[in-house]
Amino acid sequence: MRTMKGIRLLTVGLLMAGLAAGTASAADPTCGRGETQVGPLETKTCPPTPRRGAVVVKRACCKNNAGRVHCQSFHQCPRRSTS
Repeated sequence: MRTMKGIRLLTVGLLMAGLAAGTASAADPTCGRGETQVGPLETKTCPPTPRRGAVVVKRACCKNNAGRVHCQSFHQCPRRSTS
C-alpha cells in the first residue's frame, strides 16, 4: 500500500515538472529541423489592458535548405494576465 502511494506521488511530481518545463521552454520561437534562423527574433508589443501590462510576443524567421525564407506568425496577444 505504501509503495503505490509513493509511485503515485512520483508520477504526479514528474507530470507537473514536465508541464512547467513545457511552458517555460515555449517562450522563444525556434526554427524547425534543417532550417537556420535568419537575423534576430522579431518582436511585437501588445498594448496593455486594465488587467495586465504590456506583453511582448516574438517570432523567428527561418531559411530552409532550398534557400526559401519564411517567418513564423506572431502569437495572439493574451486577453488576460499571463501570471
